[in-house]
Amino acid sequence: MGMAPLKLVDPIVGYATAAVVFTTVSQYVPSRRLELCSEIVCWAVVPFLFRYTAFPSIRPSSPLLNDPQKQRHSSSSQSFVALGIVAAAFYRAESNTIGLYPLLTPLLLTVQTYSQSSISSDPVPTSPLISTIKGTTLVAVLSAFSLSNGDLFGSLISIILVASLLIVYSVFSPDFEVRRLSISSVDIETNIKAIAGRTIVLLLIAAAFQTLVLGPPNSNVILVLSTGVVKALSLFFTIQAARQTSWCIATTVGTFALACARNPFLQNSQLQALSHIAVSTLTLYQTTQLLPKQSKGKILLWSCLSASIIPYLYNEYMIHDVASSRFTSPSHPVNLLTQEAAPMFGRKLLDQSRTYPAAVKEYKKRYGLDPPPGFEAWFQYALKHNSPIIDEFDTIHSAISPFLKLSGKEVSEMIEKVYKTPQSEVWLCEFSGKTARTKCQHPNRFYDRHYSYIFDKLLWNLPGVLPDVKLLINHFDEPRVIIPPEGAGMDKAIRLNDVSMKSTWDALTKSCPSHKTYRDDRSIVETFGLPFVKDHLSESDLCKHPEYKDMHGTFISPKTFHLIEGLAPVLSTGAFSTMGDILFPSPAYVEEEFQYDKTHDIPWSEKK
Repeated sequence: MGMAPLKLVDPIVGYATAAVVFTTVSQYVPSRRLELCSEIVCWAVVPFLFRYTAFPSIRPSSPLLNDPQKQRHSSSSQSFVALGIVAAAFYRAESNTIGLYPLLTPLLLTVQTYSQSSISSDPVPTSPLISTIKGTTLVAVLSAFSLSNGDLFGSLISIILVASLLIVYSVFSPDFEVRRLSISSVDIETNIKAIAGRTIVLLLIAAAFQTLVLGPPNSNVILVLSTGVVKALSLFFTIQAARQTSWCIATTVGTFALACARNPFLQNSQLQALSHIAVSTLTLYQTTQLLPKQSKGKILLWSCLSASIIPYLYNEYMIHDVASSRFTSPSHPVNLLTQEAAPMFGRKLLDQSRTYPAAVKEYKKRYGLDPPPGFEAWFQYALKHNSPIIDEFDTIHSAISPFLKLSGKEVSEMIEKVYKTPQSEVWLCEFSGKTARTKCQHPNRFYDRHYSYIFDKLLWNLPGVLPDVKLLINHFDEPRVIIPPEGAGMDKAIRLNDVSMKSTWDALTKSCPSHKTYRDDRSIVETFGLPFVKDHLSESDLCKHPEYKDMHGTFISPKTFHLIEGLAPVLSTGAFSTMGDILFPSPAYVEEEFQYDKTHDIPWSEKK
């Protein structure tokens, strides 16, 4: 009784459905950086699936596959297949551009048409959308236009993927032969071990090269194994379906999966989202037409279309829900957030000190310290230039507070120690109070990226006013300093930690509280799930946002990221919330090439 429903579905329909399901699932796994590793797992698993799973074939083997001459060509053919597989995998690891992938179907059909022998046993589909080159080309062009978001020229690089897979599927197709290259058809099921072996060797070489250039990927073993197994099942069932129909089924299933996996929430328009459903429908129709006409249970295959339709309908529901809420909300969230923030900022401005004694009192109250020398002159300068902000020194105080435990001599010693540490990549800049000029030096570099220029530009008119100052400036754009936690004592050791080309998250957040932290937005404005910034301090706190780990390139795998761990008084132009760099303005603020020139601007109405 329990097996009765299975009798309503022919095996070939089951294979095709399984191929569609697992191929689509593999598109949802975020494994681009782990693409090569998961491919290695895939090709290690596939031979075992063939060994321990025996499915009958309803299509007899092509007699030409038993041709002695073709068997002599088998080794070179297998090598070409392995190269094509690895080239496609390497492309997917390096690029997300797949716009021209649908062209595989008409190209493969063309190859099969001109290489097909008179005794070929391939079933002939009845629909012109899959049985003719013109029909498949029409579907392919429409699909490519949709998957490339209308930018076919920008998708030209995906020709690499198309060419690689075309070689693979052509060699797997019966009757294929290129005598000049000693390439002929290969029965993948018969030669699966040899093909898998060659492929794994080439994948290991490619993975080693990628690691050498980009550094090792994240060691997410579970993700690699699960992705590899899903890919293996996708390949296994695709082979089972193709050996009883045509290898064009691999391309139609692949195109369906790419269109189906497109997130409707991220599309530019409703029409774009609908076009992906149209592509899913067309390619699924092509897939059904490749199956024998009398096959039972095709409704099971058609049910896969729900994976494309349901997300779209949910997206439309969410849009409608948000649009409906406008009638119950007095204003847009941006207006509400502005209305909430304006009085808060207004109170901040009203609370600023208006006299020097009041400013000194406020400084002592906030920071528990006397103001630094020259504070009165700074106060008068700020008043003269109508600065609305007088009392806000939280940023600079937070940056220098770890060094307040050190004497001036100890700070000078730390500056020398960091500068003389090999590969510290910091500039030692000396400001002369007498001349108001700055000179910067580096052990190996000569161009100081205009660090001395910005100090000269800002302080040129203060000779004899400021004392001589030594300071360290970070050479890189990325922040550098990790201050030891307060409980670590007065450890003055300096440690360099190169985390370039690898995940930096653990190194940057190890000072966060061990207990789980949550977002602490003070605003009560309803934003309907849209990511508006309610509190910039909370939003920029790495400890409160573990989701940032996989969202920012600096946390995932930065090109350069050389950390300095220790009490290092280093100036940088930017820093994350958990870092100890002392912030100062970027020289770009005073460089001519970065200045706004309205003569080079265009009217607002013409901007896109």
